[in-house]
Order: sequence, then C-alpha cells, then structure tokens
Amino acid sequence: ATKFSKLPKDKAETLYNNLLNLDGMTEEVAVKVVDFLPEDLEAFKLLLPKANALSEGQMSEALTLVKKHSGGGT
Repeated sequence: ATKFSKLPKDKAETLYNNLLNLDGMTEEVAVKVVDFLPEDLEAFKLLLPKANALSEGQMSEALTLVKKHSGGGT
C-alpha cells in the first residue's frame, strides 16, 4: 500500500483527521478522499455515496484541505 500511496503516512493521517472535523464528513468519505485526492468538485462528487450528500460548501472546504496537504496550494 505504501508503494502506491499519494501522500506520506503522516500527511495522510493529518488530512484524514482534518476532514473528519468538517461538518457532515463521515469516516468512509474521508478515507476515500485521502485515497483518491480529488482535484475538483466533480471528482469529489463521484466519491460520495448517494445517501451522504455534502453541500458544495462542505466539499469545497474538503478540497481546500486536500490541496493544502497534497502540495497543490490553495
């Protein structure tokens, strides 16, 4: 798994914990976000199960965290 990781373990754990602090974020979605590191809202929406609808604002906050932790800037 480490061979295919996009983020070092410490950054992935930090991102995961920060995502869980967002309102409406579930562990399942946070894990998917850390695994796939979506770059835009459309990619983010593909990770969401239909039952777990986050608002665009919540998804934008999560994408900001992804960019911050993956070196993509804000």
